[in-house]
Amino acid sequence: MSQDNSVTMIWSESELDEALQDLSADRVPDRQVLVAVRAAVLQTARDASVGYSAGGRLTATELTETVSRRRASRGWLVAAAAVILAVGGVLAPAVNWGGSSFAASAEAQQALSQTSDAVLRSATEPAAGQFKLVQQRVWWSAFNGAFIFLNENLEQTWIPADTNVEWLQIRQQTNNRTWLVGTEDEAKAAGVPVDGTWPTSTMRARCGDFAAEGEGRAECTAPGSWANPTQEFIDSLPSDAAAMFARLKADIPDNGKSSGTMLAYAADALGSGALPSKVQSVLFEAMAMIPGLAITERTANLDGQIGTALGYDDGDVRQDVIVDVASGTYIGQRQVLTQDRDGVPAGSTITYSSVTAQVVGSSGQVPN
Repeated sequence: MSQDNSVTMIWSESELDEALQDLSADRVPDRQVLVAVRAAVLQTARDASVGYSAGGRLTATELTETVSRRRASRGWLVAAAAVILAVGGVLAPAVNWGGSSFAASAEAQQALSQTSDAVLRSATEPAAGQFKLVQQRVWWSAFNGAFIFLNENLEQTWIPADTNVEWLQIRQQTNNRTWLVGTEDEAKAAGVPVDGTWPTSTMRARCGDFAAEGEGRAECTAPGSWANPTQEFIDSLPSDAAAMFARLKADIPDNGKSSGTMLAYAADALGSGALPSKVQSVLFEAMAMIPGLAITERTANLDGQIGTALGYDDGDVRQDVIVDVASGTYIGQRQVLTQDRDGVPAGSTITYSSVTAQVVGSSGQVPN
């Protein structure tokens, strides 16, 4: 039997949830089946075959070629979830989805309270005719049997002050990689592809609805979510921290109300760059209410940005968010192994993203 050398992408928790929720609404009315599938996906990732061959399965390359936008394209997630149901394919890390009944630590609560206050003092919103440039460096995990690496992808989005007009987004690979198992030379010698695994594109669309054309619908009609906070979704969020926490808790899947999942959903919204400073402030206060949240590192470094890491350990993987408490800046998020897995030691970061945001005068402008 020939070896399949395709490289498989590892989804974030919220992306997997979004796919399964969409699939549940359209195709799988039995909620128990959905929960069982999700559990199987998360618990058997380490035993999954890498990629799919001509036997009717979807290869990682075929999957990534359909991705038009990580934050807004829902169709590819739903299609991939359908494949999971049909053939048992797995594209996600194993996570123990337990709940927690204890409160966030006092240190974590204080740090997020300070962050909430600071973002109101320091944040700058674009004026009429200006744009917010959000640059997100996403290090996604990829694996192929004996090889596991992180690949850096740069996503630049120009969000206009009037969010109903045209946005611009450029996605590209930087060719920067960090190897967790194996080396690049070893992978190339084995015939394993490491280039071109993730999509690159230049897209323009009103409301930032870059997936509209591919999904055959009008722009500005994307359903909002924490992973894709449209203006309508943002306007629906509460202005009170307790109510925001309740909304966040209500929106996560029926999986035991995992603190890690709530943290991941909040991080996705913050990382989008679409939330106004007032909404960010309330969300930081709501995050301080997440049970079991604790400071996990006081000087965390994400791509040269230093901040405080706050996280929750679900058992095998710890979900962290990193913030600059003094300025109120959201720096990024990461997932860290807390158990050895498949040759990767505990303490290894298996995926992370860092974000910067600044006001610019025109779409496409990148300050030196």
